[in-house]
Amino acid sequence: MVQILVRTLTGRTVTLDVDGSSTAASVCQASNAKQGVRAGVDCRLVIGGKPLSGDDALPALEAGAEVRVLARGRGGVIEPSLVVLAKKYNQEKKVCRICYARLPPRATNCRKKKCGHTNQLRVKKKLK
Repeated sequence: MVQILVRTLTGRTVTLDVDGSSTAASVCQASNAKQGVRAGVDCRLVIGGKPLSGDDALPALEAGAEVRVLARGRGGVIEPSLVVLAKKYNQEKKVCRICYARLPPRATNCRKKKCGHTNQLRVKKKLK
């Protein structure tokens, strides 16, 4: 049995006793149980700057080694009003066919001198 220091999500340091056959998932569960965090929280361990997944066995740790417990970030859905705003500022543009300058949607001529303020503009292609 080796006693390690676990730095939790809240910044507290908790001591845990682990044996050589412990996995990263068991250390996460033990630190969450000791801290009082609900069991459904998905976490990952970082030891010496290297992340470990749930089934990975812990490397040979010395007594007093520090292990960090981090929350796994989850993706999400962008709010519909923000999607409209993002399209307005990023997709609904015109592009100069000569110098590829990004122009506002109501532009009739390019603003750049290097293409001679041409009127050869196209609508920016949509993202797939």
